[in-house]
Amino acid sequence: MERYTPHLMVGIDLNAIRHALALARTKGYDEVEIRFNGVEFQARLAATPAPTSQRTGEDDAARAELHQIAEKPAITSPVVGYYRAKGKPLEVGRQVRQGEIVAMVSGLGLHNDVESPATGEIAEVLVKEGEPVEFGQVIARIEVNP
Repeated sequence: MERYTPHLMVGIDLNAIRHALALARTKGYDEVEIRFNGVEFQARLAATPAPTSQRTGEDDAARAELHQIAEKPAITSPVVGYYRAKGKPLEVGRQVRQGEIVAMVSGLGLHNDVESPATGEIAEVLVKEGEPVEFGQVIARIEVNP
């Protein structure tokens, strides 16, 4: 039985878990294990392994892709609602500080602040103004400043 363990450096979010499970199924892994700050997620999969000759290069690419995503902290939605910019819109290249209010999520007449979990530069924005978001959904990713 093969085990693939990506060590996430920024936190476990639902999209990372979904991506890891889909990737593990595609590549024929039997087990997925994700750990961060004492939180652990494990899953055993009933998948048919791909032929070994196809897996070698694909495995390296899959690991690299998971680690690249995992190394960028995620700004996530604290509640279900609609994404709204707060002040300056979230844009690729914008500098943010840890704890800075970068957006809000509105639902049922309540406005919930969205904080940046790290200091760095916005590397990717995954939602648009007014789009519905789910609890824990990744809104943006941050390239951490060294």
